[in-house]
Amino acid sequence: MSMNMSRYSPSHQGFEAQQESQTVIAMPAQVAETTEDDVPPNGGWVAWSQVIGGFLVIFNAQGLIQSYGVFQAYYEAVLLSNKSPAIIAWIGSFQIFFLFFMSIMVSPLIDKGHFYLCFYGGCVIMIISIFWFGMGTAFGSGILVLQSYFTSRLSTAAGITSAGGSVGGMIYPAIAEHLIFKIGFRNTWFVFFGVAAFTLIVACCLVKQRSMAIRGKPQIDRAMFKDIPFLLMSAGFFLTFWGIYFSFYFIVAYAQSQLHLNDHASVTLLILMNFTNLPGRLLPPLLSDYYLGPVNTIIPCIFLTAIFLFIWISAKSHTSIIVVACFYGFFSGSVQGLYNPAMWNFPAEDPAKKGSRVAFVFLCISIAALTGTPIGGAIIKHNNGGYLGAQFFAAFVVLAGGCLLVAARYAKAGRRKVKI
Repeated sequence: MSMNMSRYSPSHQGFEAQQESQTVIAMPAQVAETTEDDVPPNGGWVAWSQVIGGFLVIFNAQGLIQSYGVFQAYYEAVLLSNKSPAIIAWIGSFQIFFLFFMSIMVSPLIDKGHFYLCFYGGCVIMIISIFWFGMGTAFGSGILVLQSYFTSRLSTAAGITSAGGSVGGMIYPAIAEHLIFKIGFRNTWFVFFGVAAFTLIVACCLVKQRSMAIRGKPQIDRAMFKDIPFLLMSAGFFLTFWGIYFSFYFIVAYAQSQLHLNDHASVTLLILMNFTNLPGRLLPPLLSDYYLGPVNTIIPCIFLTAIFLFIWISAKSHTSIIVVACFYGFFSGSVQGLYNPAMWNFPAEDPAKKGSRVAFVFLCISIAALTGTPIGGAIIKHNNGGYLGAQFFAAFVVLAGGCLLVAARYAKAGRRKVKI
């Protein structure tokens, strides 16, 4: 600071020196506060512990969903043998619906500072109700808080978090296969309760909201209904999720009824599908972060998911269905690991309105997930137990979803080779 000393008496100099000293001290403190609150750390123990906590939440929330094929087959053969596959499929589809639909309710509550109420409450309800209502609030809270810790590594963090669904999709079917006929259906669910309680208590000890994540009053983004790239992206994810869960729900029953595999061999197919689902949720997000971007990465993964749904139609042997299950698990896992980062590439101009866009996309996905597998089940019933029509339905809607994502990418960035 330059000073004209001739204009000041010694007392004035002392006063000015005091002011200058105060200024030098105050300015760095303000900068430090801004840096700490507004810039995501993109690493460190606290940030990665959120990933571990989110992993454990999704281990339960999506793990049981991706295990539902075991229960679909069990219900059809034993518990609900007098009901059609379409009616039974509603049980699992409601689980996916609540996962995404309840997440919509979370965003405005978190905006008002109620993160811990949503997260802890969701975990408790998830245990008490055995996953149904609580999974959406805990899932949505964990996804939203992750955005406040990562930007440059967001796809990687989201991929690792979503990998919990793959691990849960291996653990829960293995538990069901080994216990359900030994200790009964009811007692097997008590074992699930114990696994969920332990893992969710650990998650509650790890997950922590950053102060910058409290954004104040949420606002509705009416401009999104005129945003063509965003609408194309939303429609694309609707169609993709309309068909992507069909194989997870019906591959066990298909293997038993069409290929005449025994219980162990058919359940192993689902476990293999979830096993390859795990690297699918981890490797493409790394490619996304370092080279391509989530939109450019998820598009070919959606098309390959659709291709293996078509190939499933011609899988008539035990070996061929194993190959289809493994490749389908990998590429569908890529879609499940990348849809969140891809969605965030179509943001609102005003950050305060971001939550309304997330809510809209989750609403589309929840409706698609609710109706997709029951439609497949209804087609199976209409074809007297044949799977061909349902397989075509799932494959075509996922393929159409990929086409709309291509259109959304073109509408947003044209033919430019950009990371998006």
